Amino acid sequence: MARLANVTGGELLINDVNVSNYDPTALRSNIGALFQDIGKYDGLTILENIGLGKVSALHSKELIENSAKDAGASEFIEKLPYKYDSYLGLKPGETVWGHSTGRWDESDSDSDDEDSPEKERVQKNLSGGQWQKIALARAFMRGTEADLLVLDEPTANLDPEAEYKLFETIKKIRKGKTTVYISHRFNTVRAADKIMVMEKGGVVEFGSHEELMALKDGTYRRLYTLQAKGFQSDAEGHVSKDVDGLVVSVKEDTVKKIVAKGA
Repeated sequence: MARLANVTGGELLINDVNVSNYDPTALRSNIGALFQDIGKYDGLTILENIGLGKVSALHSKELIENSAKDAGASEFIEKLPYKYDSYLGLKPGETVWGHSTGRWDESDSDSDDEDSPEKERVQKNLSGGQWQKIALARAFMRGTEADLLVLDEPTANLDPEAEYKLFETIKKIRKGKTTVYISHRFNTVRAADKIMVMEKGGVVEFGSHEELMALKDGTYRRLYTLQAKGFQSDAEGHVSKDVDGLVVSVKEDTVKKIVAKGA
Protein backbone atom coordinates (compact mmCIF):
# COMPACT_ATOMS: atom_id res chain seq x y z
CA MET A 1 0.00 0.00 0.00
CA ALA A 2 2.87 2.38 0.72
CA ARG A 3 4.79 1.09 -2.33
CA LEU A 4 7.70 -0.09 -0.24
CA ALA A 5 7.41 -3.15 -2.47
CA ASN A 6 5.81 -3.44 -5.90
CA VAL A 7 2.72 -5.55 -6.53
CA THR A 8 3.73 -8.72 -8.36
CA GLY A 9 0.28 -10.18 -8.99
CA GLY A 10 -3.23 -8.83 -9.27
CA GLU A 11 -4.08 -5.19 -8.56
CA LEU A 12 -4.06 -2.94 -5.52
CA LEU A 13 -6.39 0.03 -5.91
CA ILE A 14 -6.68 3.16 -3.77
CA ASN A 15 -9.76 5.25 -4.63
CA ASP A 16 -10.16 3.05 -7.73
CA VAL A 17 -6.68 4.01 -8.96
CA ASN A 18 -3.91 1.44 -9.30
CA VAL A 19 -1.34 2.10 -6.58
CA SER A 20 1.47 1.93 -9.16
CA ASN A 21 0.04 5.07 -10.81
CA TYR A 22 0.62 7.19 -7.71
CA ASP A 23 3.80 9.14 -7.17
CA PRO A 24 5.54 7.22 -4.32
CA THR A 25 6.53 10.37 -2.42
CA ALA A 26 3.05 11.88 -2.61
CA LEU A 27 1.48 8.54 -1.68
CA ARG A 28 3.67 8.03 1.39
CA SER A 29 3.04 11.58 2.59
CA ASN A 30 -0.60 10.57 3.02
CA ILE A 31 0.10 7.31 4.85
CA GLY A 32 1.04 6.66 8.47
CA ALA A 33 2.34 3.21 9.41
CA LEU A 34 3.46 1.06 12.29
CA PHE A 35 5.07 -2.20 11.29
CA GLN A 36 5.42 -5.34 13.39
CA ASP A 37 9.19 -4.90 13.56
CA ILE A 38 9.13 -1.44 15.09
CA GLY A 39 11.88 1.07 14.35
CA LYS A 40 14.21 1.81 17.26
CA TYR A 41 16.45 4.77 16.51
CA ASP A 42 19.30 4.32 18.95
CA GLY A 43 21.25 7.41 19.86
CA LEU A 44 18.35 9.77 19.27
CA THR A 45 16.21 11.40 21.91
CA ILE A 46 12.60 10.44 22.60
CA LEU A 47 11.61 13.73 20.96
CA GLU A 48 13.47 12.78 17.78
CA ASN A 49 12.33 9.14 17.84
CA ILE A 50 8.72 10.28 17.76
CA GLY A 51 9.23 13.33 15.54
CA LEU A 52 10.63 11.23 12.69
CA GLY A 53 7.05 10.16 12.04
CA LYS A 54 6.64 13.54 10.34
CA VAL A 55 10.02 15.04 9.52
CA SER A 56 8.54 18.44 8.63
CA ALA A 57 7.27 18.65 12.24
CA LEU A 58 10.40 17.24 13.86
CA HIS A 59 10.76 20.32 16.06
CA SER A 60 7.07 20.71 16.90
CA LYS A 61 7.18 19.72 20.55
CA GLU A 62 3.43 20.29 20.95
CA LEU A 63 2.55 17.82 18.18
CA ILE A 64 5.10 15.30 19.45
CA GLU A 65 3.77 15.51 23.01
CA ASN A 66 0.17 15.16 21.80
CA SER A 67 1.14 12.10 19.75
CA ALA A 68 2.86 10.57 22.77
CA LYS A 69 -0.25 11.19 24.85
CA ASP A 70 -2.49 9.53 22.25
CA ALA A 71 -0.16 6.52 22.14
CA GLY A 72 -0.09 6.18 25.93
CA ALA A 73 3.63 6.98 26.04
CA SER A 74 3.53 10.33 27.84
CA GLU A 75 2.88 8.72 31.22
CA PHE A 76 6.28 6.99 31.42
CA ILE A 77 8.13 9.71 29.50
CA GLU A 78 7.12 12.37 32.01
CA LYS A 79 8.61 10.25 34.82
CA LEU A 80 12.08 10.27 33.24
CA PRO A 81 14.54 12.84 34.60
CA TYR A 82 15.02 14.44 31.21
CA LYS A 83 11.66 13.48 29.74
CA TYR A 84 11.63 13.95 25.93
CA ASP A 85 15.34 14.84 25.90
CA SER A 86 16.35 11.34 27.07
CA TYR A 87 18.59 9.45 24.65
CA LEU A 88 17.34 5.95 23.84
CA GLY A 89 18.93 2.58 23.26
CA LEU A 90 22.43 3.45 24.43
CA LYS A 91 24.75 1.71 26.84
CA PRO A 92 27.18 3.58 29.11
CA GLY A 93 30.20 4.73 27.15
CA GLU A 94 28.55 4.59 23.71
CA THR A 95 28.49 7.74 21.62
CA VAL A 96 25.85 10.03 20.13
CA TRP A 97 27.06 11.55 16.86
CA GLY A 98 30.64 11.28 18.06
CA HIS A 99 30.02 12.64 21.56
CA SER A 100 30.43 10.37 24.58
CA THR A 101 27.28 9.74 26.60
CA GLY A 102 27.23 9.60 30.37
CA ARG A 103 25.86 6.77 32.45
CA TRP A 104 22.24 7.27 33.51
CA ASP A 105 21.06 5.68 36.71
CA GLU A 106 18.42 6.25 39.37
CA SER A 107 20.63 8.70 41.28
CA ASP A 108 20.30 11.20 38.43
CA SER A 109 16.53 11.41 38.97
CA ASP A 110 17.06 13.63 42.02
CA SER A 111 18.67 16.36 39.98
CA ASP A 112 16.45 19.36 39.22
CA ASP A 113 19.09 21.43 37.47
CA GLU A 114 17.57 22.01 34.03
CA ASP A 115 20.79 23.66 32.80
CA SER A 116 23.01 20.77 33.84
CA PRO A 117 25.44 19.63 31.11
CA GLU A 118 24.31 16.09 31.93
CA LYS A 119 21.06 16.87 30.08
CA GLU A 120 22.78 16.22 26.74
CA ARG A 121 24.41 13.01 28.01
CA VAL A 122 21.49 11.11 29.49
CA GLN A 123 20.48 7.76 28.04
CA LYS A 124 17.66 5.37 28.82
CA ASN A 125 16.79 1.83 27.74
CA LEU A 126 13.08 0.99 27.45
CA SER A 127 10.97 -2.14 27.82
CA GLY A 128 9.30 -3.75 24.81
CA GLY A 129 5.95 -2.21 25.68
CA GLN A 130 7.47 1.26 26.06
CA TRP A 131 9.22 0.99 22.69
CA GLN A 132 5.87 -0.07 21.19
CA LYS A 133 4.25 3.11 22.52
CA ILE A 134 7.10 5.25 21.15
CA ALA A 135 6.55 3.67 17.72
CA LEU A 136 2.79 4.24 17.99
CA ALA A 137 3.40 7.88 18.84
CA ARG A 138 5.58 8.14 15.74
CA ALA A 139 2.75 6.76 13.61
CA PHE A 140 0.29 9.15 15.27
CA MET A 141 2.38 12.12 14.13
CA ARG A 142 0.26 11.82 10.97
CA GLY A 143 -2.70 10.29 12.76
CA THR A 144 -5.28 13.01 12.19
CA GLU A 145 -4.28 14.03 8.67
CA ALA A 146 -3.10 10.86 6.90
CA ASP A 147 -5.74 9.41 4.58
CA LEU A 148 -4.52 5.92 5.42
CA LEU A 149 -3.06 4.55 8.67
CA VAL A 150 -1.61 1.02 8.62
CA LEU A 151 -1.11 -0.72 11.97
CA ASP A 152 0.58 -4.13 11.91
CA GLU A 153 0.11 -5.88 15.29
CA PRO A 154 0.23 -2.55 17.17
CA THR A 155 -0.72 -4.09 20.53
CA ALA A 156 1.68 -7.04 20.54
CA ASN A 157 3.49 -5.75 23.64
CA LEU A 158 0.59 -3.97 25.35
CA ASP A 159 -1.52 -5.17 28.27
CA PRO A 160 -5.35 -5.40 27.85
CA GLU A 161 -6.02 -2.03 29.51
CA ALA A 162 -3.46 -0.22 27.32
CA GLU A 163 -4.86 -2.03 24.28
CA TYR A 164 -8.39 -0.83 25.07
CA LYS A 165 -7.24 2.77 25.56
CA LEU A 166 -5.35 2.64 22.27
CA PHE A 167 -8.39 1.60 20.26
CA GLU A 168 -10.54 4.24 21.91
CA THR A 169 -7.92 6.79 20.82
CA ILE A 170 -7.86 5.41 17.26
CA LYS A 171 -11.64 5.78 17.04
CA LYS A 172 -11.31 9.41 18.13
CA ILE A 173 -8.39 10.61 16.01
CA ARG A 174 -9.22 8.53 12.92
CA LYS A 175 -12.88 9.42 12.57
CA GLY A 176 -13.72 9.73 8.86
CA LYS A 177 -10.34 8.26 7.84
CA THR A 178 -9.28 4.77 6.80
CA THR A 179 -7.29 2.58 9.18
CA VAL A 180 -5.99 -0.87 8.24
CA TYR A 181 -5.38 -3.03 11.28
CA ILE A 182 -3.43 -6.30 10.84
CA SER A 183 -3.66 -8.76 13.71
CA HIS A 184 -4.28 -12.31 14.92
CA ARG A 185 -6.06 -11.05 18.05
CA PHE A 186 -9.75 -11.51 17.37
CA ASN A 187 -11.03 -9.57 20.38
CA THR A 188 -9.78 -6.38 18.70
CA VAL A 189 -10.24 -7.40 15.06
CA ARG A 190 -13.99 -7.80 15.63
CA ALA A 191 -14.37 -4.04 16.18
CA ALA A 192 -13.43 -3.32 12.55
CA ASP A 193 -16.13 -2.23 10.10
CA LYS A 194 -14.88 -4.78 7.57
CA ILE A 195 -12.66 -7.80 8.15
CA MET A 196 -10.52 -9.41 5.45
CA VAL A 197 -9.42 -12.98 6.16
CA MET A 198 -6.30 -14.00 4.27
CA GLU A 199 -4.93 -17.48 3.79
CA LYS A 200 -1.99 -18.61 1.68
CA GLY A 201 -1.63 -15.13 0.17
CA GLY A 202 -5.25 -14.78 -0.91
CA VAL A 203 -8.49 -13.32 0.46
CA VAL A 204 -10.82 -16.13 1.54
CA GLU A 205 -13.48 -14.13 3.42
CA PHE A 206 -14.59 -10.50 3.65
CA GLY A 207 -17.28 -8.86 5.76
CA SER A 208 -18.24 -7.60 9.20
CA HIS A 209 -17.76 -9.68 12.36
CA GLU A 210 -21.44 -10.62 12.35
CA GLU A 211 -21.39 -11.57 8.66
CA LEU A 212 -18.31 -13.76 9.04
CA MET A 213 -19.61 -15.44 12.19
CA ALA A 214 -22.75 -16.37 10.24
CA LEU A 215 -20.67 -18.54 7.87
CA LYS A 216 -21.09 -21.99 9.40
CA ASP A 217 -17.88 -23.46 7.99
CA GLY A 218 -16.00 -20.17 7.72
CA THR A 219 -12.33 -19.76 8.58
CA TYR A 220 -12.94 -16.62 10.67
CA ARG A 221 -15.70 -18.26 12.70
CA ARG A 222 -13.55 -21.33 13.36
CA LEU A 223 -10.51 -19.34 14.49
CA TYR A 224 -12.54 -16.84 16.52
CA THR A 225 -14.33 -19.65 18.35
CA LEU A 226 -11.06 -21.50 18.91
CA GLN A 227 -9.42 -18.43 20.44
CA ALA A 228 -12.46 -17.74 22.63
CA LYS A 229 -12.29 -21.29 24.02
CA GLY A 230 -8.91 -20.41 25.51
CA PHE A 231 -10.90 -18.95 28.39
CA GLN A 232 -12.76 -21.41 30.59
CA SER A 233 -14.79 -20.73 33.74
CA ASP A 234 -14.29 -22.88 36.79
CA ALA A 235 -16.70 -23.54 39.65
CA GLU A 236 -15.22 -20.76 41.81
CA GLY A 237 -15.90 -18.02 39.30
CA HIS A 238 -12.36 -17.85 37.92
CA VAL A 239 -11.37 -17.90 34.29
CA SER A 240 -8.24 -19.86 33.44
CA LYS A 241 -6.11 -19.48 30.34
CA ASP A 242 -3.22 -21.72 29.38
CA VAL A 243 -0.45 -19.47 28.03
CA ASP A 244 2.58 -21.43 26.83
CA GLY A 245 2.12 -23.99 29.57
CA LEU A 246 1.48 -21.41 32.29
CA VAL A 247 -2.07 -21.38 33.62
CA VAL A 248 -3.19 -17.87 34.49
CA SER A 249 -6.31 -17.59 36.68
CA VAL A 250 -8.29 -14.40 37.30
CA LYS A 251 -11.75 -13.53 38.60
CA GLU A 252 -14.47 -13.96 35.99
CA ASP A 253 -15.96 -10.51 36.62
CA THR A 254 -12.55 -8.99 35.79
CA VAL A 255 -12.45 -10.83 32.46
CA LYS A 256 -16.02 -9.75 31.70
CA LYS A 257 -14.99 -6.12 32.14
CA ILE A 258 -12.01 -6.59 29.82
CA VAL A 259 -14.14 -8.38 27.21
CA ALA A 260 -16.79 -5.68 27.43
CA LYS A 261 -14.15 -3.03 26.80
CA GLY A 262 -12.62 -5.01 23.93
CA ALA A 263 -16.02 -5.44 22.28
